[in-house]
Amino acid sequence: MDPIESWVDVSELRRMADALLVHPDDSAKPSLDPEEAPFGKQFEGFEAELGQSVEVSSDAVSGQSRGVSKARDALASARELARKGGLLGGPADAPGEAVEERSVAPVRAFSAREEQRMVGDDGEGRGDSIIERLVPFGGWLHDALGSQSYFLLERSGEVLVDEIKSEKLHHLARTLAQAAFTAKRQAGSAAVGNLHIKVQQGSVLEVIPVNTREGLLIMGILLAKPLLSRQVEIAARGLQQVVDCPSH
Repeated sequence: MDPIESWVDVSELRRMADALLVHPDDSAKPSLDPEEAPFGKQFEGFEAELGQSVEVSSDAVSGQSRGVSKARDALASARELARKGGLLGGPADAPGEAVEERSVAPVRAFSAREEQRMVGDDGEGRGDSIIERLVPFGGWLHDALGSQSYFLLERSGEVLVDEIKSEKLHHLARTLAQAAFTAKRQAGSAAVGNLHIKVQQGSVLEVIPVNTREGLLIMGILLAKPLLSRQVEIAARGLQQVVDCPSH
């Protein structure tokens, strides 16, 4: 007897080979019911927006991969949450769309009146609450970046400012911000992440997690178009200027 055939099941090997082949008549067979598919009919896959390339050592690859995977999973969950809540339509409304570079108007600094509301006559911060100091901030966002409205949340979910009045968008922003904070907490920049998602035609939600002396705050801004990276940094530093203003 052939020494190979003594331990190889020829019939089983042939069955496995046949299973790997695509037969012409397979196309006529009915496809699986989407509800019976492993992930259900709602599954559309994951997307991730690539940022600047960064060189890392081989020892950091595995940890970085885990962080990217967590962020990608959270982004996919947020996208599904938005779709189920009616905030997203079809594939054309998917997040992470390419943003064309465009000219940016000079950013307006805080006016003297706005500064007066946040800073006392002696140049030191007033003893007002954060909410009071944030009163002129919405107007500044509109003038400087063309915002339609905005909200500001603490990391715990407590609402500090809410011009949008949408709990769904609050939940979506927190989900995206947590993914960005987890993936980029070592970045050391004012804005932990630059995230945006199209919520409806002509309306984009920009989510900007900002590190302040009061802790991580999550700013959600509704605009007609996504912000550029430098605009996100401007918005983040503007918020820091208000929140971190020293008090008596």
